[in-house]
Amino acid sequence: MKRIAGLFTTLLLLMTLASCDSRKTAGENPFFTEWDTPHGVPPFDKILPEHFMPAFERGMSLHEAEIDAITSNKDEATFENTILAYDNAGQMLAQTELVFGMLCAAETNDRMQALQEQAMPLLAAHRDKIRLDDKLFVRVKEVYDRRAALGLDAEQMRLLQKTYDSFVRAGALLDAEQKARLKEINGQLSLTAVKFGNNILAENKYGANDRCKDKKPYSLYTQDGDKTGYKEANPHEPISGKIMFNIFSDAFKFRVFCQVHAPR
Repeated sequence: MKRIAGLFTTLLLLMTLASCDSRKTAGENPFFTEWDTPHGVPPFDKILPEHFMPAFERGMSLHEAEIDAITSNKDEATFENTILAYDNAGQMLAQTELVFGMLCAAETNDRMQALQEQAMPLLAAHRDKIRLDDKLFVRVKEVYDRRAALGLDAEQMRLLQKTYDSFVRAGALLDAEQKARLKEINGQLSLTAVKFGNNILAENKYGANDRCKDKKPYSLYTQDGDKTGYKEANPHEPISGKIMFNIFSDAFKFRVFCQVHAPR
């Protein structure tokens, strides 16, 4: 997880470069191979929208297998075989989610938005399946309850605390009926949040354009004498006093008020 988080800054830079090259061709899914790139950053020039769902499905399957290995372990729960193993699990899924989320935020389109609506409920259900797993939480709690006697250093203690808290906050202490209801709510929220974000994008893309139709890209107004209103400025006359400056674009309407002093 730490390795993936450390790529964040580098990803932002490379995404900008990769997005300029639209000559992508279908081929082997980049998420299924080792990335031979500087610092292991994603090969954005090879990643296509159709790569994400297969990567999500394989990532969730691998993650579940890793969790099953933890819960089926017959040995006593320890920091290494439970907490550390849990923290290291789900690398492929986390990697895919990171790239998907960043592309949706920085280079979205109708196809990516449709993928969001398809993938987010599946990912929410997967997270609930992991964090509401009774067998897994029993092992986490066993380690947590014995934390004072384990001789953990500060970093290990911090990871243990954060892991235990994440399970509790995700609903691990709820009863079966409450967990079932929580899963329903999380599924609804995952889709609602995506639709809300996409609606905002659509409003910014189309709504502002409709509102600004037939308007100039910018306009300058001066205060109409001693009145509180403003009138459009004459471009051939010097400007002084209070002014209002409007800027229109496809995405926003921006208005600035300021004071301009006549030259001496």
